Amino acid sequence: MENLEIILEDFRKEELNKLVFEELKISSPEVKSSHFFDKNSGDDIEFHQIKSLQEILTPIGTGNVFLNQIEIGCSLNNVMIIFFL
Repeated sequence: MENLEIILEDFRKEELNKLVFEELKISSPEVKSSHFFDKNSGDDIEFHQIKSLQEILTPIGTGNVFLNQIEIGCSLNNVMIIFFL
């Protein structure tokens, strides 16, 4: 498999930080590119600038992260995760 796209839609925001940072262990070095919109500041931001995905995506938000690699039982390369919450 060359590419994988994961779409998180209507995922419980209270569990989002745990999923991304603890379970999937996504870190900045693995991120090829990313895009989020901070409604509070009106700025486009990148993954490395985010302290809390729950905060950025509340009340409603979207964003994406394109990863070099992710480990979910096996190693997958070129993975796009889209947050539509």
